[in-house]
Amino acid sequence: MKQDATYYRRILDNLYDGVCIVDKSGQVTFWNKGAERLSGYRSEEVVGHRCTNDIALHMDKNGRRLCDCDDCPTMNCMRRRELIAEQVYIHHKEGYLIPTLTRVSPLVDSRGEVAGAVEIFSENKREVEAIKKIERLERMALLDPLTGIGNRRFCIMNIEAQLSAMKRYGWQFGLILSDLDFFKRINDDHGHNVGDRVLSAISQTLANGIRSSDVICRWGGEEFVAIVHQVGAAELCTTAEKLRRLVETARIKVDGKDISVTLSLGATLAKEDDSSDSLIERADLLMYRSKSEGRNRVSCFPGALQ
Repeated sequence: MKQDATYYRRILDNLYDGVCIVDKSGQVTFWNKGAERLSGYRSEEVVGHRCTNDIALHMDKNGRRLCDCDDCPTMNCMRRRELIAEQVYIHHKEGYLIPTLTRVSPLVDSRGEVAGAVEIFSENKREVEAIKKIERLERMALLDPLTGIGNRRFCIMNIEAQLSAMKRYGWQFGLILSDLDFFKRINDDHGHNVGDRVLSAISQTLANGIRSSDVICRWGGEEFVAIVHQVGAAELCTTAEKLRRLVETARIKVDGKDISVTLSLGATLAKEDDSSDSLIERADLLMYRSKSEGRNRVSCFPGALQ
């Protein structure tokens, strides 16, 4: 039975995954309900635009805009005429970054010429695991009500558990303490409601920038703590730098204008004679070193990130 285009569009709209179809210039011609759910952007906000118009931007793990460079998966797919699958961060309308598995396939017309591409993107499996973790934390009153991540109590519990495991099994771990730069200025200029939106967006970006085995918590105010398991000094510093770049790239729209923020971070490996207090204190001193040296940077112990 012959079906019209509306029938197939209805099928695509019912898919859970995001589906985006672009023409050969990269302009979006279709944006399904799954894409709306994942990105926060409605179809009418996206169709007719390119991602270079600052809509649902695609980033790599270092916060580099893929839409503006030669590594754009969609344009590479059409150029090479081959399926491309990559781990890509998508900029949500609310300002935070979402990790996705993105698969792009070229669309070829009846003459054998590339006419566009279809992109299918889905949340990483870890997102489902995160939802279950959140439900457990809510039951235990260990969740920060504003940001939806672990609170200070949850952070201390995790640090103490990791210190115990390190002393018993020798499992090394690290801690990254970060503080939003000039956050008071955001509250003063835009109000506390906007400040709360910024904190929520940044917390989600941080949570999406670590491994599923690691932990991100709100320490208090505009300070966040990441507990990084099974890590060496170099990898810990690399992780901290990755988080810095992701937050630097994120932005929150307020009255049609972008608000961007940066982080100052201190990263340190735990030592066998550490307590949770001494570990946090060392990371805090490193974070303030980053503040004093110009902000929007990482200070690591041992050594500083170059």
